[in-house]
Amino acid sequence: MATRPDATAISQVVTRLQLNNIISPEVAQKINQSQIEAFFDTPLGQALLTHADSLQREAPFSMLLRGDQLFTQLTADEKILIHGIIDGYFETADGLVLFDYKTDHVKGDNPVAIQQVVDRYRGQVNLYARALTSIKHQKVAHKVLYLLDIGKMIVV
Repeated sequence: MATRPDATAISQVVTRLQLNNIISPEVAQKINQSQIEAFFDTPLGQALLTHADSLQREAPFSMLLRGDQLFTQLTADEKILIHGIIDGYFETADGLVLFDYKTDHVKGDNPVAIQQVVDRYRGQVNLYARALTSIKHQKVAHKVLYLLDIGKMIVV
């Protein structure tokens, strides 16, 4: 997708998802289509359109880490298998931009509440960045959380 979707295009996608039994009518009714349309006016939405040629979404990964890299009570001999799905990433001249959508409720534009969400997911995003660097052999230049509840992009 290299052009900004309008309300009609978004509605058609939601209808197609219902017709293909990917989402139920109840789920379709809960989709805030105007919020999706507004997303493409944000810096992240614009970046996705600009970098559509390198955009990857729902990227699965697995990696094996030493236990002591994740938990202080484990040793280097203990291994932990990490599986995850990265919401998305794209390539820029500076490196990869990793993004993750979060649906957590955030009360208003409260900086403390926003920071709590960032702190909650920092470890996850750092693991995603580590996996992506390993897979793509490129640096992750930016890690971004997009807080859907308030329509705000936060660089981690």
